[in-house]
Amino acid sequence: MEVIAIIFSLSSGQLIIAGAVLAFFLIGGGTIYYLLWKKRRDEYLKKYGIPIETDFQRVELNTSLEVNGQHPFRVLSQWKNPVTNDVHIFHSNNIWFDPSKYIEGTKIIVYIERNNPGEYYLDLSFLPKVIT
Repeated sequence: MEVIAIIFSLSSGQLIIAGAVLAFFLIGGGTIYYLLWKKRRDEYLKKYGIPIETDFQRVELNTSLEVNGQHPFRVLSQWKNPVTNDVHIFHSNNIWFDPSKYIEGTKIIVYIERNNPGEYYLDLSFLPKVIT
């Protein structure tokens, strides 16, 4: 009951500021949680996933993300499952330089979850590292 009394005793300005702070905290915390979860998942797949050899398809701009007016690139590769004859298209994580000239005609290793090829990690460790 005391918490409710405290909330009602605050002015509307303080409530608006508290709400904005809470929103920023949830968005920032959620973003950090997602990035850490994704890194852990990628490490798990590199260690325990099944490596498959896929065919490089293309490099594309990821226009759904923009940072400082720039879009990252991502690599697409394709694999036909020999058991089900399904074709799977894999997208890499975001890359902040155009890797096209380093990939052309290359086979790319993708690590997939044992019973779920929809959970995967496209390994681009062969690309050069960008030094800024």
